Amino acid sequence: MDDDVVVNVFALSSYVDSLAMKWNGIHCYLHVKVRPPRQRNSKWYVSKEEYPLEKYPAYCAGAAFMMRPVVLSALYEASKHVPIFWVDDVYVTGILASLNKVDMVDITRYFGLYVGKEMTTVSNTMLFVHTGRPNNVRHKIDQLWQSVLRLNQTPSYRYRWRVKVCHRKTLPGLADWVAIRSGNAN
Repeated sequence: MDDDVVVNVFALSSYVDSLAMKWNGIHCYLHVKVRPPRQRNSKWYVSKEEYPLEKYPAYCAGAAFMMRPVVLSALYEASKHVPIFWVDDVYVTGILASLNKVDMVDITRYFGLYVGKEMTTVSNTMLFVHTGRPNNVRHKIDQLWQSVLRLNQTPSYRYRWRVKVCHRKTLPGLADWVAIRSGNAN
């Protein structure tokens, strides 16, 4: 988890105890059908030589995500055989997860991305809030935390019925690309 993320520990506790966590997937803010940035001036520029496919596999925003230990073990084992790709969010939650058919549990609706936006409160169902790096980051985080404390006086929320499980299909060409990078191509 990034250091500019506010965690609503009350909502997170409720979520972890809910039936939503029964799914052996990665619970996260989900990115789908994202194209690698091909503009050379981009911080995240990826050349065709580095990654020749037109789209990344579905992957999680790296600010915060959750998984059960069995999922973590599967990703770790896969990492022993798949050469590293420097965009870590894509590598771990996209490439490794896709090759192992790890499902994604889309919790985007419980994840606040407030980078560059004015925000003063956190709802009692919000699990994570990514604040970005405003000039007054400490003040902003303190303000959001006070909101978490103030608003979380309600009973547990029923997360199970409000998450979407995305069953994994391997992106066409991904396994071939990994085999070539691993030196295991036929």
